[in-house]
Amino acid sequence: MRARADVPDARVQFLEGTAECLTQLVPRADAVLFLNALHLVSDKPAVLAEIRRILPAGGRFAFNSTFFTGAYEGNTGGFYRRWVVRTMQSLKDRGIPVPKAHRADAMEWLTPEDYAALCAAAGLRVTTLELLRIELPLQCLTDICRFSLFIEGALPGVPLEEGSQALEVGLGRALDEMQYTTLPRNWLEVIAEAV
Repeated sequence: MRARADVPDARVQFLEGTAECLTQLVPRADAVLFLNALHLVSDKPAVLAEIRRILPAGGRFAFNSTFFTGAYEGNTGGFYRRWVVRTMQSLKDRGIPVPKAHRADAMEWLTPEDYAALCAAAGLRVTTLELLRIELPLQCLTDICRFSLFIEGALPGVPLEEGSQALEVGLGRALDEMQYTTLPRNWLEVIAEAV
């Protein structure tokens, strides 16, 4: 397990499960980390309530996201729109239909203030809310084309393998057209304390 290799301290315990059932996995925790995935949760208030239930007063909850309103830096929103258009063209060229599906949970982006309000409603007082500007290397974008939850969010209803291939083709075409070598993006980091 990579996490154990990175954090060998025996006092730290790693558990795997779903956020919706957190209290079934662990009755108490001093800290909960939710790494670049809270935006994928459909019922965020319920999950935040689960997190609050296992934290003692003063316990810490930290999360981050690059999928929120305000993530796009400068005029890079045009790049992402072009990537989507080129991806759809790739699917069409290969005769793969794109189902008319509901909007995926991952596409329902919240503002940093929305996240702070959700934390407060769950009994979590935000102590740190930061936007960090990062430069995404292009390899990151290629890698995310293979991540199932990203594919499902970007192309709901498209089979994963076909979606992955189309996203990579679309990415290549958009990068060729717009000539990016890295892509600036804002990263949201939040730390909250259980009250």
